[in-house]
Amino acid sequence: MHTLAAVVATTIFLIEPSATTSPTPAADREQPPQRSSRPKPTLFARGQVSTGNGVSFSPDARTVYTASPVADPDAPADYGHKRMTIFQQTLTGDSWSPPAVAPFSGTFNDYEAFVTQDGRRIYFMSSRPKPVTDTNSTSPDICSLARIADHQWSDAVHVPE
Repeated sequence: MHTLAAVVATTIFLIEPSATTSPTPAADREQPPQRSSRPKPTLFARGQVSTGNGVSFSPDARTVYTASPVADPDAPADYGHKRMTIFQQTLTGDSWSPPAVAPFSGTFNDYEAFVTQDGRRIYFMSSRPKPVTDTNSTSPDICSLARIADHQWSDAVHVPE
């Protein structure tokens, strides 16, 4: 069995698989087998991983992407002079690195990163300017990047509608 990771209100819990089912006596075979224990959620990487806004793991579960607000005096007042930024953390041995701004984030409102199952693309919401036809718009749009090497990504592009 595999361990399941669940995200609950941006808190990550690991749910360990249940113990194997216990055999039932021959007289009770028409009844379903009884579980010897229930899954027990445990807090994932307590004090090591920031869960921020939206959580996505690389396929090998050794890199996690989250988003958190950062102070930005140039950000609009209605956003509290804060800008959402995507952070990444990497597992080395049994410790997670401190959160670092992802190489593709930090200039625009970027949030809700999603790593594809094969790890070749990241999709995320962003307020980065759209192509030349719409340079003044700052409304959020879906952007993506392609992995070009380990921990290296292409420039972000807007996903066509």
